[in-house]
Amino acid sequence: MARERKTIYVELLVTVGFLVIPSLMKAVYFFLHPAENPAPLGGAAWGFASLAVFELLLLLLVWHVLRLNGETFAALSEPFAGKDVLRGIGLSIWDYLSYYALGLLLWKITGGPSDAEKSRRTMEIFNAPFSVFYLVGAIVNPFGEEVLVRGFLQTRLRQAGHGGLLVVLVSTGLQSSYHLYQGLLPCLSLAPGFLIFALYYQATRRLWPVLIAHLIMDVVAMLAYMR
Repeated sequence: MARERKTIYVELLVTVGFLVIPSLMKAVYFFLHPAENPAPLGGAAWGFASLAVFELLLLLLVWHVLRLNGETFAALSEPFAGKDVLRGIGLSIWDYLSYYALGLLLWKITGGPSDAEKSRRTMEIFNAPFSVFYLVGAIVNPFGEEVLVRGFLQTRLRQAGHGGLLVVLVSTGLQSSYHLYQGLLPCLSLAPGFLIFALYYQATRRLWPVLIAHLIMDVVAMLAYMR
C-alpha cells in the first residue's frame, strides 16, 4: 500500500536522523579540531560500550517502526542465504580496492595530508587495548549503520517514490559524511566503498552481504589499530 511521503520522512528523521545528525555534528567538530582526542573521559572502552548501546537502541527503534507498520525485517532484505558470506567477502574486497585506489589518487593530486592532518588525533580512540567492549562495538556498528543508512533509508526512499540514483547518492552521502572526523582524504576515500554497498543493495535488496562486508572491515580495522 502506498504511504504518504510526509509519514516516511518523519520516520526517517526519528530513526536515521538520530544516528546521522549527532554523528555528523561530532564529526564536523573533530574535523575542525584535529588536535583533540575524541576518547570520552571514561576511556576508549567506555566510548565503544556507549556506541554499542546507542546503536542497539536505534535498531530496536527501527524494529518498533517496522512493527507499527505491520512489517518485519523482510521488508528491508531478502532472507539470509549461505552464499551471502561469499558475497560479503567479495564486497569487502571491492571496498578495500576502491579505498586504496582513490586514496592513492588523492594523495598524488594533493601531495598528501597537510601538517595539521598528519598530527590529527581523532583516530587515537581506536589505538586502544583489546577489550570486550571494543569487540562488541566492532560487531554492533555494522548492524547499526547498514540497517539504518542502507536498509531502512533506501527502502523508505524507494517507497517514497524516489529514483534509484537519488536513493543511492543520499545513502552514500550520509554514510560518508559522519566519517569526516577521520580527515578529508580518508573520508573521501571511504565514499566509493559505501557507493558499492548502496548500489549492490539497491540492485539486489540483499542486506546480509553488505552487513558481512562492513563487519569484516570493522574487525580488520580493530585488529590493525588496537594495541
